Amino acid sequence: MIKTLFVDMDGVFVDYEKHFNDHSEVKLSFYNENKDYENELDALKSVFVSKKEFFLNAPLMDDGIELYNNLLKIQSDYGFYISLLTAVGKHHPELAVEQKMKWAKKHLPDFEFNYVIRSHHKANFAKPYTLLIDDREKSLNPFLNKGGQGILHTSAKNTIENLKNLL
Repeated sequence: MIKTLFVDMDGVFVDYEKHFNDHSEVKLSFYNENKDYENELDALKSVFVSKKEFFLNAPLMDDGIELYNNLLKIQSDYGFYISLLTAVGKHHPELAVEQKMKWAKKHLPDFEFNYVIRSHHKANFAKPYTLLIDDREKSLNPFLNKGGQGILHTSAKNTIENLKNLL
């Protein structure tokens, strides 16, 4: 039985890919296709340093409000604890935490905010009664390996459908 939902921010609520691509010379898909996460972090560091409010000004996903409202309804119906669980990266984590927290308070005020430095550290929150909604397998797989449950986010519609099937 699920008691706690952890929901990633970037790629789930935040249109991280669009925002990254708007500010970087190399598209995010290049790094993802090549599983070149270290160079993605270096590119992000460069973007982050040049755009001091990078995370704060990131756009909401087109279906972010739909997901948020559906999760609030599920929370009300089932009594789940829901918290954001986002990775802030090893480059300037204090600035990323501050900006992501402000972004969350503005756009997702009903959810608590938790963070980790690297995405695979989300597994530290895994328990048999926890579920992580995340758009990246590199975050989900360690969580699943530690005994948590997961949904690979592709859209609000699919995530809500998958979540309802688990209830």
